Amino acid sequence: MATPEAPPTIMGTEADEAINNTDTTELSTMVTPKAEPVSPASETSASPLPSLHDHDYDGEESDEHFTSAPLNITHFDGAYWNFKPFWEHFQSIHNNRTLSPSDKMYCLQAKCIGAAEQKLGKWKVTDEAYGEFVKLLHYTYGDNDLAVQKLYDSFDKLKPSSDYINHIRLTASQMDHFLKLLEYHGESIDNGMIRQSYMNRFPEWVKDAIPQKARGSIKTIQKAVRVQIGRLKRAATRKPPPQCLFCGKHKYTSDCRNVRSVEERLTLLHQRHRCLNCLGSNHFARDCKKEVICYHCKSNHNTALCRSIEGDYF
Repeated sequence: MATPEAPPTIMGTEADEAINNTDTTELSTMVTPKAEPVSPASETSASPLPSLHDHDYDGEESDEHFTSAPLNITHFDGAYWNFKPFWEHFQSIHNNRTLSPSDKMYCLQAKCIGAAEQKLGKWKVTDEAYGEFVKLLHYTYGDNDLAVQKLYDSFDKLKPSSDYINHIRLTASQMDHFLKLLEYHGESIDNGMIRQSYMNRFPEWVKDAIPQKARGSIKTIQKAVRVQIGRLKRAATRKPPPQCLFCGKHKYTSDCRNVRSVEERLTLLHQRHRCLNCLGSNHFARDCKKEVICYHCKSNHNTALCRSIEGDYF
């Protein structure tokens, strides 16, 4: 086996072009949402639980839209479960007859990062070294059964989601990519143990929202969870309907029939630190930039505070 040595500083243009012509997007790492507190996912010695480019759970998208996401792993980070899809991606270089073994060796070493780079070491780039390096790579990471076992081990370490919507989305992304990797490695994922483990990673109120008829298949469970996440996202961004500032029992503040006196209304506005001009918050009337005209008397005050119709209209 070739002795590891530092690679040369300068390589030929063919190898550089091979790298430039290949998708070199690095394997995405799991990013914890900043908007809400999220517990970090459990880690293995090689890398975090399978990561996936962030999906937008925008509601009731089709099952095909999500499950067809490619395992486009362009760099190998030392996670056993990532070797098979990485090597499949690297085949375009490995089988390229226009490249010398040295060029392929240069490309392959450039794509081994993190734990893989540390474990394999830096080799001298030669034609003879390429074959030995490929053998070592397959010997170290090519055991499919070991990759599957490490996937299950990492899955068991994944902590259940909290009630935060961003954490639920993160957990769903990890779980769905985990299942995709298991399928990719030849495992059957539609069994009772996986279905139950999948649901147990979510809060009780998410599980309760999964219809009984959807629980017979992992695909329908995945879709039901995504639908629930979509509803939560829409609810979080939906503006609440306007309410009367005085009584909160109907829509229009200026038409309130429960608090009729202008003095009572002024008292409530003062207590709630509202602007007496536009009735808005976070500022006072002296700082208000809005030009307000009363609907009834056309004077410069808010319609809800008009004294000219207080006895008749209110």
